[in-house]
Amino acid sequence: MDSSIWVAILGTLGTLITVGGTIIVALISKNTNKKVSKIEDVKDYCQKMMDKHILENDKTYLTDFLSDIESGEPKKEIQIRRAYEIKEEYNKKGGDSYVDDKWEELAKKGVLKERRQEA
Repeated sequence: MDSSIWVAILGTLGTLITVGGTIIVALISKNTNKKVSKIEDVKDYCQKMMDKHILENDKTYLTDFLSDIESGEPKKEIQIRRAYEIKEEYNKKGGDSYVDDKWEELAKKGVLKERRQEA
């Protein structure tokens, strides 16, 4: 399945979890006459978990992409461009260095362009 589909699914799932958590906290608070002070904590936790899952999904996509490139599997320009986009986001979210190391190794071998060329 394409990475963007997974991101959309995880985004929707994260939203549902956030809404569900908010409703549960509100119901518990209403039924026990406690203040709802933890809604932000629930939202923050859900966002953190969603970011973690997106990061893991991106890592899997990038390692698969780099393995394919290393094995000589041809990639279309659109697949390469998408890999660069995912790698940029992955790095912004603090992705692991071994993906960068493999990316640089393949770039030095000339199998992968060092920088994306804009069309």
